[in-house]
Amino acid sequence: MTKINQITLKPGVVKALIITAVSLLLGLVTTFAFQVAAVNQGWGMTGQTGDGAKAARGIVWWILGHRGILYLSALWLAGFFAMLLTMFNRWYTAILIYVGLSVSLTLALYQKMMLRNEAILPSDVSELASAHSLLKMLDAGMLHTIVVAVIGFVVVFVLLVMSDWLIHHGAWRNQPNQPFAKRFRKVLNIVVAPVYHRRWPRIVTVVVMAVLMSLPVVMPTKALDTIYGALDNQPQDFASSADAAMNGPMLVFLKNANVNTVYMDEPDGYSEAKMAAIEKKYTTVAKDINATRQNSSFKGQTVIYLLSESLMDPERIPSIKTNQTVVPNLKEIMSQTASGLMVSSGFGGGTANMEYMSLTGMPVAGYNKKIDTPYTQMISHVKAAPSILSYFDSTASIHPFNGTFYNRKGAYKKLGMQAFYNTDSDSSGGLPFGHHLPGGGYISDEAAFLDLEYYIKKADDKDSQFVQLLTMQNHLPYPENSLELPDEDKITADVPDKEAKGQVETYLEGIHQTDKQLPLLLEKLNETSRPITLLFYGDHWPGIFTFVNQQKNPVLSHTAEYFIWQNDAAKEKNGTGDVSHPYASPSDFSSMMLQMSNMKVTPYFALQTEIADKVPAVANFKRLNDGKLAFVDAEGKEISESKLSKKQRDLLADLRYVQYDLSQGDGYLTTSNFFK
Repeated sequence: MTKINQITLKPGVVKALIITAVSLLLGLVTTFAFQVAAVNQGWGMTGQTGDGAKAARGIVWWILGHRGILYLSALWLAGFFAMLLTMFNRWYTAILIYVGLSVSLTLALYQKMMLRNEAILPSDVSELASAHSLLKMLDAGMLHTIVVAVIGFVVVFVLLVMSDWLIHHGAWRNQPNQPFAKRFRKVLNIVVAPVYHRRWPRIVTVVVMAVLMSLPVVMPTKALDTIYGALDNQPQDFASSADAAMNGPMLVFLKNANVNTVYMDEPDGYSEAKMAAIEKKYTTVAKDINATRQNSSFKGQTVIYLLSESLMDPERIPSIKTNQTVVPNLKEIMSQTASGLMVSSGFGGGTANMEYMSLTGMPVAGYNKKIDTPYTQMISHVKAAPSILSYFDSTASIHPFNGTFYNRKGAYKKLGMQAFYNTDSDSSGGLPFGHHLPGGGYISDEAAFLDLEYYIKKADDKDSQFVQLLTMQNHLPYPENSLELPDEDKITADVPDKEAKGQVETYLEGIHQTDKQLPLLLEKLNETSRPITLLFYGDHWPGIFTFVNQQKNPVLSHTAEYFIWQNDAAKEKNGTGDVSHPYASPSDFSSMMLQMSNMKVTPYFALQTEIADKVPAVANFKRLNDGKLAFVDAEGKEISESKLSKKQRDLLADLRYVQYDLSQGDGYLTTSNFFK
């Protein structure tokens, strides 16, 4: 018994108070660590700063001004620790596992924020299957820290397990009077003795904690929004990083983990009759478009979608000065064919979203703001996933890296991709070429282009072929002086952030090597008698350009070059129409490619053609509360949906009906001829 102010507390109550206190302390410390990782960043988004002193003041302000959110995060994490303690019934096991996980998540959060300026989301959990590949993307210093930490945790855990056995089962159990054993027992019994001696308290604790912890995941979203609002949640829906800095990474994760998440809000007037009217409308539009187009299929032709990792023209950034033109060949090619700037949804990451939009024609910003990565969050649940792949007899994707990222295997199956060639041992095919740039960490673009040529040559003469290539050469990280290139390929750069200079130069050297391979690829493709159309685009900027303010320059920092090119055989077969748009969304690409190929369209791609031709590019980097979209006009200025004409808004309304019908609605169009 323990007496406090003459009040006698039972041992069970004392133990419960100790467990509660330790759990809350760990929850508070972890919440604080998460906030440090989210705020101490040089991006300058809401709540972020690279200045350590300012970051410290900002974190103190957050703790004092966001106590409701602080308590919610700490309580959820405390519940998680209590569950671990109950399940393992040993303090040392629960504490080591909890501390190991919290440290790992803090480092992962800090690294992801630093490289991509994105918070950790539930969709990232699927990437754990590719943990070995993720580790390759970390810099040497971070890897060293992780290795040392893991070794330290293992050593401590093994020592405690041995002590536990010696005290309760080994020699020390029968030698209580030996001074060393006696002292050791007093110290170690605190952490190695069982916490619960009876089964029912453990069962009750696990059940109660499981129920409480699951509430943010299973409760209706409207009820949760009310609760979060009462706790002073201030949503920053334009960016998960700003949301994490303002409301805490834990709340951002829980909000996105809710199983009742709605993919899209239902548009007014949605019904079977409305969808039938849309089908009829765009069947007529398709007939009008097709009357001017001569090709009814891609038989005997190849179409290539080449997503070039992190490629963009650095000359568009005034603050970067280089000793030579970095991408001269890209500039030359763009001046001779349909080209422009692609409006990306990401900065430093989000490749799969650009891929998703280019294949399906669906803008990511059209979904609920909580839908961060359609490939992982919704593709397996939607009614149907229409894509450009339906035009082709043979479809394949080439990715010279791990194939498990972003749920690509599952997403490709839904979209109709027949083959996926990657570096995994269980891949549906192989990559004949696998060499790297000297000193480089990833398979080179030269090798990736050779793989592309290899699979194009395997096409049946009469079949239509679609091949997608997702390169890896210029993926982060960019270690200083890591590429062992000839002197003429060395690039020096003056940048505002001197600490980033070495990484920037490595990145620029990498894209310069890509640029050197581009004309060689086009030359090879032009030598074949098979008509070939190539859509080439960079997916986003590299994450190292932290010195460019994304809030002041959102369009600049979310644009990358694109072009659509045809070999001579394709020009002879399809004509030479120019489909250039100064700014285009990835969701416009397929309709633009069909137009350049003089290809007849389905009612669905008739709608996409109308959108691409008559509506400005969707600014997918902008996620608004009211479900509206933002756009980038031909002058590169961001405009709101309210600035569009009535005809443009009507087209958008039709796209919303289609997007909702396939994702959240009843799938009326899936039984129609809308996609045929």
